[in-house]
Amino acid sequence: MGYDIDYQAASESQRWHVELNRSQDVGTIDLQRAAPGPAYLYQSFGHALNHCVPAPLGRGRVYIPKPTYQALMLIIHDQFQDYGYWLGDLDLRHLVELRDLSNSAEGLDWGELSSLVSSELMKNAVETQLFALAELLGVEIPHALRSRLIPRLQFMRQLMQARFPATRVPLLAMNVLDLRNYRREAAVVSTKTSANRRGLWSVPRARTLQFLLNATTAVRAGKV
Repeated sequence: MGYDIDYQAASESQRWHVELNRSQDVGTIDLQRAAPGPAYLYQSFGHALNHCVPAPLGRGRVYIPKPTYQALMLIIHDQFQDYGYWLGDLDLRHLVELRDLSNSAEGLDWGELSSLVSSELMKNAVETQLFALAELLGVEIPHALRSRLIPRLQFMRQLMQARFPATRVPLLAMNVLDLRNYRREAAVVSTKTSANRRGLWSVPRARTLQFLLNATTAVRAGKV
């Protein structure tokens, strides 16, 4: 098919992936071994194939995500795998894809989408994306999914950073809005015990802060 490997993660990587490109294509294919974002985000989903429909492809068969599940994968990819929720980024390409999924024949099932959201952190991230979808592209989103405070504040941050890039570093401090949720949910998964314990409000490690600082000042294609 003429693809070359543009980048490939180390074989021992927990999140192995490879980026494929062709000279005649305007973009690359990002082939992932696992679903995007932290594994605990999927604890309520069940098997991924339950949310897909089979389709023939040559001599084989592929499984295509249903629109609602595909929308959730796009949101998780932007907000967590690409760190958009922590950095305050907007991915305009994926917002357009979400609008098209909403306008498709099957459309998006908002009730099902809500049922797949397993935690407070994930709920805030999903509703931040849906709020942007309603405000920027005029998609009709149920009021209950675009009315809470933290998603509204995150969207205001996104607009502020897009208009005034110099605010990106100072507004990194908004990460503390969900730092407690992030630490609680990660702790529950790693320890299988209650995460209501000391240390959830501790300052992130220096290397984490440095990573976020570097990412927020980098030029990232497709992000504003």
